[in-house]
Amino acid sequence: MSDDSHEDSAEAKDDLVEIGGGGGGGGAEPEFDPSTPGMVNIRNISIKCGNCDTYQTLAAFSRGDDWNVYSYECENDVCDPDVTRTYVEVPQDLDAFARRDPGWRGGKVHAGG
Repeated sequence: MSDDSHEDSAEAKDDLVEIGGGGGGGGAEPEFDPSTPGMVNIRNISIKCGNCDTYQTLAAFSRGDDWNVYSYECENDVCDPDVTRTYVEVPQDLDAFARRDPGWRGGKVHAGG
């Protein structure tokens, strides 16, 4: 990853949208096949906390210029999210989960919940 890409993804972390909150935006993208080899589906990845040893939950999402940033947090009273929050960065061109619905902005309203 080039330094420019890293800066873009760092800025994207500052613009994370809470999963219950909506926001963000996205333009139309070309059709794609999520079963294409090399595609990353974030829903097929488990994130486990190194502090409390439980699985973290997807809490926020942000689209960057070249990378999508997913934020995971523990849902318990043991961990402080500011300490144990995990960021997963996925190149946009390989992100099957975000590309399945280019208009999805990370909120429950937009996810149908």
